[in-house]
Formats: sequence, C-alpha cells, structure tokens
Amino acid sequence: MEAYLLASNIALWIVVIVQTLLILSFFRYMGLLMDRVPPDGLPLGKPAPRREVVDIEGVKHALGEPSPRHLVLIFTSPKCPWCENWLPTWLRSRRP
Repeated sequence: MEAYLLASNIALWIVVIVQTLLILSFFRYMGLLMDRVPPDGLPLGKPAPRREVVDIEGVKHALGEPSPRHLVLIFTSPKCPWCENWLPTWLRSRRP
C-alpha cells in the first residue's frame, strides 16, 4: 500500500513541476509579445476621448460622456464567420 502512495506522490510532484514550467514558459512568451507589440491605449487615469458613433439602426450615441444608460459596443465585420456568433439573434437578421 505504501508503494502506491509513494508512486502517486511522485507522479503528483512531476505533474506540478511540469505545470509550473509550462506556466513560466507562457509568461516568457507573453513578455516577448508585449515587447514586440506594445499595447496601444490611454494611460491610466486619462479620460477617454469623446466620440460620436452611429449604431446599426442609425441612432447616434455619444461616447466618453456621462450617461444614465450603459452602452455595449460590439465591433464586427460583415465577412467574419466567428463574429456572427457574438451577435444577438435579433441582430443577425438585420445585418446587410
């Protein structure tokens, strides 16, 4: 019985070490990507620029201003098959 306990303990530690190495390699890869492609965006604490956008129904919305309602923006492409899955069902029938 002790042999099974020892074998399972050794196998567990091997799995933990392998997972740790994989996670560290992913961190290294993400660091390389961040060096090659720096993130674009606003610095922390700076307000977003004010923009006016038109939705699929032709209604204008002001972005970057206080509003009593929340607005969710979905950027899609008419030729993107994966983007089609993100759209609500009622919106799929209205797409050109």
